[in-house]
Amino acid sequence: MLPINNECSKKQAIFTVSDANYAVMALTMFDSVSEHYPESDLFLFVVGKGNVDKIDNGINVIYIHDILDDIDLSQRISYYLQVELATSFRPQCFEHLFSNNYNSAIYLDPDLYIFRRMAEVDKLLESGASGVVTPHALKTVRTNVAIEGDETFLKCGIFNLGFLALNCTSETLRMLSWWKDKLKWQCVADSRLGLFVDQKWLDLLPTYFDGFEILKSPLYNLAPWNSEHYSVISDLHGKFYIDNFDNPIAFIHFSGVKRASNHFSYLKEARKFYLKELKKREFMKLGFVNYQVTFKPKNIDFDKICVFLYKDYIKLKKDTTSNPLVDFGFYNYLISNDNETNLPVYIRKLFDVFPDILIGYVKSNGKLDFNSVIKWMKHGFNYDGVVNLGTMIDIKNASDTSSGFECSYSEVSEENLTSIKLSEDHHPYLPAVSSMAYKKTRHNNDKSTKINKISFKSDRIEIKKGHITVCLPKLGDDDCIPEMSFLMNKEYSEIWVPNINIQKKLKVSLGIENVAVIPYPIVRPIYVVKELNLPKDKFIILMSHDFSKDFEQQNPMASITAFKQAFRENNNVLLICYLLNSDNSECYKNLVSAINSESKAKLIIEGNADASDIYYSYLHYAHCLISLHRNSLSGYRFAEALSLGKNLIVSGDNGNYEYINSDNSFLIKDSSDEVVIRNAAEILKSIYIDEDVINSKNRNAVRFIQKHFSPKIIAFMMNSRIDELSNSGINIIPKFGAALHNQTNISDRTNSSLRSFVKKLPYAIRIYRKIKGLDSVPPKYATRTIKSDDQLESIINILLKNVHRPEYLE
Repeated sequence: MLPINNECSKKQAIFTVSDANYAVMALTMFDSVSEHYPESDLFLFVVGKGNVDKIDNGINVIYIHDILDDIDLSQRISYYLQVELATSFRPQCFEHLFSNNYNSAIYLDPDLYIFRRMAEVDKLLESGASGVVTPHALKTVRTNVAIEGDETFLKCGIFNLGFLALNCTSETLRMLSWWKDKLKWQCVADSRLGLFVDQKWLDLLPTYFDGFEILKSPLYNLAPWNSEHYSVISDLHGKFYIDNFDNPIAFIHFSGVKRASNHFSYLKEARKFYLKELKKREFMKLGFVNYQVTFKPKNIDFDKICVFLYKDYIKLKKDTTSNPLVDFGFYNYLISNDNETNLPVYIRKLFDVFPDILIGYVKSNGKLDFNSVIKWMKHGFNYDGVVNLGTMIDIKNASDTSSGFECSYSEVSEENLTSIKLSEDHHPYLPAVSSMAYKKTRHNNDKSTKINKISFKSDRIEIKKGHITVCLPKLGDDDCIPEMSFLMNKEYSEIWVPNINIQKKLKVSLGIENVAVIPYPIVRPIYVVKELNLPKDKFIILMSHDFSKDFEQQNPMASITAFKQAFRENNNVLLICYLLNSDNSECYKNLVSAINSESKAKLIIEGNADASDIYYSYLHYAHCLISLHRNSLSGYRFAEALSLGKNLIVSGDNGNYEYINSDNSFLIKDSSDEVVIRNAAEILKSIYIDEDVINSKNRNAVRFIQKHFSPKIIAFMMNSRIDELSNSGINIIPKFGAALHNQTNISDRTNSSLRSFVKKLPYAIRIYRKIKGLDSVPPKYATRTIKSDDQLESIINILLKNVHRPEYLE
């Protein structure tokens, strides 16, 4: 970081901090700013990675990792939730701007909108004030308007830091140094500690520092939590006033504008105006991606339970110098057991944060171990967005020193083994098999008697555990069955294939019955977003065809026909037709001719499938992917798009899509070309008009893929299946498509022993005794038979009252 420069010139910077999710909203804020501050420099500090350094209206892009050192950034992204993280950097952003000779800097939240120049702020800064802050409210707020009334401000702070204006003075620099130190580890939303991210600290601003002005004006920071006191009127030209046209509003804070419309009952017209402004940029895509929080030595993705555990680790160990994403200090804590309960610390924290998880789980008579909890959460109770099952599986594997497979190779050379592991082309199951715990690698001529072994061959993978051997034949992605004589020549306990169609074909063609469906794992692509010459204000649909695949030749004209029908009179759209492995077939020529004749279409032709960064860059900027081939394949490429949060419009002859269903995609099942095209056109129009329609599908699509098809989940399924075969020898894997849509049946116990229940949760004993007074009753009371429903509800309610839930579970 550059040293702080006290010799500042007369320049002003206006900035915000945002991750990829809020970047487009930030641009709408900058649109409002640039009209009134043409002389000011604009900065977007991005909490993530990207490939651009300047965007619309001359907005300068600065990446947070360029102003923080690696250890500091790694600690913060491991320690903080999304909102906590973004607010923790604010002092560094001010310091960075001041060190680059800006005389003053104004921070604005991405969800603010500026309606006029902030003349009152200009006057205060020009008069020499160190800074300007605005209160949340100037009058008492009734309960049920701002949820809890005035009590809300006792929790979140006196001042709303969606706005903060600072001059480059010695007092300001002293304040920033103090504030920065506080926010390194104490930018949390935790009412027990009296903290609310960065805001509560500045309650101390008027007493700790001199020269800071409190701008007490209803024209500033008008928001849902204080608007009940004012009559807000509009001039019908995008300006708003309080009570009369002599009081023009400077800015409105549109916090929760989409998710909490009921809070805007006093700002209905302003909200309507703001949503219209947002819509102008609704199709804009930027080349930003959020940081991935991964423990690199073990390739473990940290979920929010890990974030909570890292907070515990810092409090317990006081380790503020190591890098949690590289060093093993926190990792060793993460895979350890809790001293009080002897449960893995991960499961203990899971139950601490979500004790209501036990209402269903304990009734299922489940054991409190990783395997039981993972199986239950995969098909039963769900806390998507907080718990990553892949993370749980990694921690389980790291904790279980007895697990692991040796890896052997015969028809694959040792020097190529590493590259094979990284190549999906070699075997689609490899990402999952690689997630199974390896111990060491041996040549196939090694005479080891080890019975847990994974063997890589050119046409298959074999997994052996004890007396069980399963085969994973190498198959293409077009349901073609290659010659596989080894299936007939060897006795396998079971053969695993990726979908029901191949399962049926194998059973019929080879007469093999012991064939089970284990889907291919979906690997979230890692790529660099290329800067493409694409319009930033259009709705972009991507259609891709690979002419080396026979099934791609089925009805390739349907997608472009549906596009034309949907947008005959709409020029605010673009169809990107990405063609791979083009040939001279009649099908290809007709498709190219149709694309070239459409002014709203862009043709991209790649000679081979290796140009992955280019394809994924187009996919990154696209709003949806359309494919109306009407094939019955499993849709791996589409699932890959789902893992990136893309909407799909796809058709199929049947419902045997392992990855795609009507909940996460727009799935058209009609067999008639005319009906498919008509339905696809209507869907395209709907998602163009109403973003809620498009959000309804992709909201949970990413989590669905992660929960059921990540390499670690598939590896867990493989291990579980092998254990089932070892125990029973019976093929009990159901059809996978049906399994996904049916929750595991959890039968309630009719009776239960209180003591047996408490034994499942040892740390619940003291809470239960304290409230129910069990210490004062005979011991036999605790062992009597009771109705499980009443008693379980009582204990869960007690735990719920004694648990602190994090304020931000985004």
